Amino acid sequence: MSGTIWDTWWIPLGEDIFLHYATDVTRYKKIEEELRFLSVTDTLTNVYNRRYFVQKLEEEIERAKRADSKFSLIMLDIDRFKSINDRFGHNTGDLVLKRMAETIKNRIRRIDTLARWGGEEFVILLPETTVNKAAVLAEELRKFKPNGYSGRGQGNGQFRSCRLLSWRYG
Repeated sequence: MSGTIWDTWWIPLGEDIFLHYATDVTRYKKIEEELRFLSVTDTLTNVYNRRYFVQKLEEEIERAKRADSKFSLIMLDIDRFKSINDRFGHNTGDLVLKRMAETIKNRIRRIDTLARWGGEEFVILLPETTVNKAAVLAEELRKFKPNGYSGRGQGNGQFRSCRLLSWRYG
């Protein structure tokens, strides 16, 4: 957000006389913008949170109904994530989550929505995508191995399961 934001009022004092009142609300608008960002974002991974994802999914269902179109969902969770945290510590687990989120963000389209569903689970909303195309992406993501981490039998930081759903109205 750049520049100054003014909240203005015109108060009539007579037939042709008005009082103009203006207040600089830039600081409050920046706080409002930050609060909105925090309300829809998972702070660890910097992707959308579950609340925002559910809202986007509801919007996509309505859009798909109106346009007689389709969408797919992919849900991914990280292989033996608890053992990564137990063996290497939560900082390493956080790093794995961040890298996985960044990998997915770099691979999906701008119209797709990525969110952290909870714990080590991520979900992707893919508008105008068939289940076959979603399966190709899911398999690509499932094979991804994060750089700089080797679990050596204790969980390898890969996605172990990919669940797919395709939706079409009618």
